[in-house]
Amino acid sequence: MKLKSYIYYSNQTGIFTETGRVDERQNSFSFNIPEGVTNEAQIKIKIFDAAGNSVEIFSDYFTVLDNTPP
Repeated sequence: MKLKSYIYYSNQTGIFTETGRVDERQNSFSFNIPEGVTNEAQIKIKIFDAAGNSVEIFSDYFTVLDNTPP
């Protein structure tokens, strides 16, 4: 089965930006959080199967306190 997943990030309720795409061979994904301190950050993952069926999964809201690079 061929799965495709699209990963989105939001630092505002309901406004998501695509941050990347992965397939079933990948078991991790990382990205830099865009600027913007918020207590309404959220991740959304949209998964498609080979037939084109999809499901969306949302993380709980989380807080971004600092955008200072390491």
